[in-house]
Amino acid sequence: MPSRWRTRLTALADVEALPGQSRRRAGRDVLIPAALACRANEAIRIRHRRHDTADATPTDVQPHRLVTLHRRWFLVACPRRATRWAVYALDRIDHVQPLGTHFPVPEPPSDAAAFVSDTLAHGHGGTASACGCTRQPTSSASSSTRASPP
Repeated sequence: MPSRWRTRLTALADVEALPGQSRRRAGRDVLIPAALACRANEAIRIRHRRHDTADATPTDVQPHRLVTLHRRWFLVACPRRATRWAVYALDRIDHVQPLGTHFPVPEPPSDAAAFVSDTLAHGHGGTASACGCTRQPTSSASSSTRASPP
């Protein structure tokens, strides 16, 4: 396998999922660069569309982890100069641009899958559809599983 593809596929091994949850496909032009940025701890600029608008807004974020939940992909990331982590639905992101840097962020959630689940359940940030929900990470008793490498 060419090293270029090995790197991309290996980056997807860092995806988290709650036990028993199936994965839904996300566009490769969003999924692969987001996974690579999580793996490299590299900031990215995303164009993200909130659930209540058709316009995508550019946002610089420091990605932490990709998570699948309820057949959807989510990105746990911290926007530049923010004090809280956010959850972004990958199906609402239409572009990912690596920035070649990283910026300081608060301590990331220890369990990204539980963080996404809790964020969606409680509708933090005024929306329960994960279109930029934000909250402070907390410890959780929920367990998550890490996808095994290909």
